[in-house]
Amino acid sequence: GGSPPKIPGGATLLFDVELLDFYPKKKEPWEMSTEEKLETAISGKSVGTEAFKSKEFRKALREYEQSASLVEDVEGDEAKALRIACLANATQCYMNLKE
Repeated sequence: GGSPPKIPGGATLLFDVELLDFYPKKKEPWEMSTEEKLETAISGKSVGTEAFKSKEFRKALREYEQSASLVEDVEGDEAKALRIACLANATQCYMNLKE
């Protein structure tokens, strides 16, 4: 064990850790109102589109799929159109990742 010759096996190590930054926890979908789900999905789609334009297809795919999932059970034409757009964009990401 250990890391000879500097750290013998069985040694107790003490680490100093400095927190440089943190991100507040995002709400879970079940904690969101319908309006919050729509707003979050619209924002996610925009982030996905920017990532797509930058050829960051994996990031874009993640954003599109999360946004589509978020509005899956939301009623109404806006949610339906948003979900369809996100899924179509996700398909385009898959096609670009395949190449």
